[in-house]
Amino acid sequence: MLERGIVTYQTVHYVRMYCRSVGDAMRRLLAIAIGIIANGLGAVQAEPLGVGFRQLQLKDPVGGGSMQAVVFYPASGRTKPTTVGLYLVDASPETALLGGKHGLIVLSHGSGGGALGHHDLATALAHRGFIVAAVEHPRDNYHDQSGSGTAAVLIARPRQLSALIDADRSPKAAVGPHRCPARRLCIRSPHPG
Repeated sequence: MLERGIVTYQTVHYVRMYCRSVGDAMRRLLAIAIGIIANGLGAVQAEPLGVGFRQLQLKDPVGGGSMQAVVFYPASGRTKPTTVGLYLVDASPETALLGGKHGLIVLSHGSGGGALGHHDLATALAHRGFIVAAVEHPRDNYHDQSGSGTAAVLIARPRQLSALIDADRSPKAAVGPHRCPARRLCIRSPHPG
């Protein structure tokens, strides 16, 4: 994040381009002032939000069995770290969702990983206002590696992520109507864990 009062090269470049076409001293001064103000406003960082999470049980669209997932979201109040299994997660379970629209980010763990394997990334993104959903891929996770590396399991991953996104749209979803469907990003870990 930029410090207040620092003018970036990009700001100066835009000011120069604007001033060449206008060539007026007063407009040049105005353009510089606008650049400094815009840069200063961009440097103001909001206080990080609290983070809530909800654990879900979904139906695996490929194997038909159970599929675990977790959804992290910006909370409307302060939250405390919670121990979940072996992890200390910087979020509180079942807290109220902060109102407004939020982008959805879907995480897919690497081979032998789990839904909470990237909890630190998920909570950092939720602190910034995103809803983050992570699934535990059946037959390729830390407690069941029976299908690890097989084509069937690798082909199943996109369908499992789609099932997680579709579950987020349902009326009983953890956060469904509060996200913005136009902003999606899928992050996949290239390494185990």
